[in-house]
Amino acid sequence: MNKLNMLGYTLSEDNVEEYKAEMAKVQTLLKDEKYQELFRGGNSTDGKVIIKYIGDDDSIDELIIFGNANDRGFAIVRVLGN
Repeated sequence: MNKLNMLGYTLSEDNVEEYKAEMAKVQTLLKDEKYQELFRGGNSTDGKVIIKYIGDDDSIDELIIFGNANDRGFAIVRVLGN
């Protein structure tokens, strides 16, 4: 592992609109065709987990882990490897 980035965004009554805007940005990033989906789980009621990567079966260059809880917020982790 060469680098690890993490971003967490907590949902509160005061930031609902900002939260929705940030969530939309993350969802747009995750739709990029350069990412291959490795895993998807959860549901629309509680929240979801998505794991995507760049690389091939033998070598992952970048790993993205995204999780959200609909009533708490979201977190995204980016791991760069070699």
